[in-house]
Amino acid sequence: MNEPKVFLAGDKIEWTESLSDYLPSAGWTLKYILINSLNRYPFNSIADGESHKVTLLNADTNAWVSGDYLLQPYVENTDGTQELLPVRSVTIKQNIITATTYDFRTHAKKTLESIEAAIENRAGSEAMSLSITTRGGSTKALQYLTHKELIEAKNYYEYLVESELQQEKIEAGIEPGNKILISFK
Repeated sequence: MNEPKVFLAGDKIEWTESLSDYLPSAGWTLKYILINSLNRYPFNSIADGESHKVTLLNADTNAWVSGDYLLQPYVENTDGTQELLPVRSVTIKQNIITATTYDFRTHAKKTLESIEAAIENRAGSEAMSLSITTRGGSTKALQYLTHKELIEAKNYYEYLVESELQQEKIEAGIEPGNKILISFK
């Protein structure tokens, strides 16, 4: 199938699908549901000869929220028959041209920054746990991560962020700079 893997919110998006088992002349229409845990965007194709053409205008995608989604294509016949086609994972990205703000940080970058802030905030603190007694007399305990656990988490997320940066460089055609040169004598 020809659906894009990345949709840009607020952009015009077009593609055509040829499905020999589901021809428009036989009463089939190709439809889609783009969905995640917070949003659902249904849209349809139109017949273009014996193909199905999808055209999403800027106004159609302008309110789309960025994130990871499942794209469920399905066909529906004029007799009411519906058949699911293979689902795909896609991403909606924010259109920077129309955006008023943009948080470019990935999950790994946000988490690394939170861990670093926790380390800074805990640098002078000796408390490793906290107990609270409720009005009913029950006690709730909260155990903080140790400094060692925070450092291990920091190291892990630094690795993830560095991997993301190297992947961005590769996709941009830039040498990632992570080669190890060995000489034999």
